[in-house]
Amino acid sequence: KRVVKDPAPLPKDLDFESSWKTSLQHAYVHDSRDNPKVPAKGSFFRSTFELGACILKPTFWRAQLDGQYHIPIGRHTTLSFSGSGGLLQAVADTKPFLSDRFFIGGPLSMRGFQSRGIGAANTDASSDRRSLGGDAFFVAEALICRRLHSPEWPAFLSTIITPGTIRVHAFANACDLTRGTARTSIANEALAKLGSRVRASVGVGLACWTPLGRAEVNFGLPLRHYTKFGDRLSPSFQFGIGSD
Repeated sequence: KRVVKDPAPLPKDLDFESSWKTSLQHAYVHDSRDNPKVPAKGSFFRSTFELGACILKPTFWRAQLDGQYHIPIGRHTTLSFSGSGGLLQAVADTKPFLSDRFFIGGPLSMRGFQSRGIGAANTDASSDRRSLGGDAFFVAEALICRRLHSPEWPAFLSTIITPGTIRVHAFANACDLTRGTARTSIANEALAKLGSRVRASVGVGLACWTPLGRAEVNFGLPLRHYTKFGDRLSPSFQFGIGSD
């Protein structure tokens, strides 16, 4: 059951009522990376399609693509490219739920911006600014990283940081997130806008693998942003943990 509680005024093109959600999801994955945790070469591709329904009545579909490509350029140095893109479309006369939309921003998707800090947000002065998400997005990244030599780990430290996974990196990110308003053509409208307000950031960081996933500490500097359209910046150090 999904409930959004927020006294602040929110757009009428989204549904914030309580509801039950069921969904059918199909995913395809192809992974040729030599090491999923610290890849030095190979590629990764994943496609996901989700059909959402409320009491067996279709309410939306959502598709997303994710990819990575890694090229070794030295003994312990790798040049990596990655990207993601997605599209959301409400079905019939239904409204998209806030929780079904795409959100980007933060140390694991768009460094140099706050978590979910890309795109329009609730601007009511009486509450915290909440991202409204989007119906179409893309994120692209170019990264060069160097794996650091790991000394003999004390036993207790090996349970926190996986030996051989510490690396330093420099990155460049770009992204866009757009929204549609017409219910019958949300995806088409959002897709037509995609690329009109590209954000960009660069920076450096340190990453390692932990039992909870990949942990990163980054310093990101936004180069291109649109604060008047809701972007929230974070030009400083950021910490994050993720699975990819």
